[in-house]
Amino acid sequence: MPDAPHRTEDELVLPSPESGTGNVAIDVLVIGAGQAGLSAAYHLQRTGSPYLVLDSETGPGGAWQHRWPTLTMSTVNGITELLSSVVPPVDPAAAAADVIPKYFSDYETHFGLDVRRPITVGRVESNGTLLVSTMPDGRTVTSRADQRDGHLVAAVLAALSGHGRFHRPAVAHS
Repeated sequence: MPDAPHRTEDELVLPSPESGTGNVAIDVLVIGAGQAGLSAAYHLQRTGSPYLVLDSETGPGGAWQHRWPTLTMSTVNGITELLSSVVPPVDPAAAAADVIPKYFSDYETHFGLDVRRPITVGRVESNGTLLVSTMPDGRTVTSRADQRDGHLVAAVLAALSGHGRFHRPAVAHS
């Protein structure tokens, strides 16, 4: 698999609030690069679907980066393996805040997943045929949405943490 550098917000081609140049369009936007977000990205890449992952953290590992130092691999309830990956053997005394972010980072790199960070998505709204994901500074990413049987079926996969604030969460479909 190709190596993918961890991209930063500056490398994401989003219009600046000052430029007024419109939206960036992508077929599928995945919000969050935790375990669910990485799994979604893995499947999207495997099927050749155009996608983008936005994550608010500065590096891989999500909330695991912020766990207390005394939480070791011997005291966590275990890690569920990411798709097509095996959790490498680790020292039980190693801090989970070190081990799990490295595992996520290695996974992103190994599969060449397109994860951009740190980028916070403030809200996701539907205009009927598109979903508009807005950053706090006003930049936007637009992704597809379909109406089927009167219900919004969105091509946005939201891997929400406890911080997600969506008035009407998107319905993921395959």
